[in-house]
Amino acid sequence: MDATEATLSNAKQQHLQIALTREDGKNTKLRKELETAFADDDLISLIEIPCIEHGVGPDLEALASTLQSQSWDYVAITSPEAAKVFAPAWQCLPADAHRPRVAVVGKA
Repeated sequence: MDATEATLSNAKQQHLQIALTREDGKNTKLRKELETAFADDDLISLIEIPCIEHGVGPDLEALASTLQSQSWDYVAITSPEAAKVFAPAWQCLPADAHRPRVAVVGKA
C-alpha cells in the first residue's frame, strides 16, 4: 500500500469535511475526483469556500507599454488567469518590438 492509498484508507474511517477553496466555479474537477474516491460511503462533506477571485487590476492598461519600455529577458506565466491577462498585451506589441522569452508553468 503506497502513501496515497494509506491516506485514503485512513480518511475513509472518519467523517471528513473538505473545503474547496479555488475561485468560484473552478472546483468541479476536484469535486468529481473526491466524489469518485469516496463514492461508496457517506464519510465526506464537500463545501465550496472561494478564497480568491481574479479581476482586472488598475494597471492592466500599462502592461503592454511596460513590456515595451524595458528589455525583459523572460516573463513567467504561472497560471491560466495570468495567461489571459498577458496574451492581449503581448498581441498589442508592435511587430518590431523586443519580445522577451516566455516561461510557462503548468497549464498556463
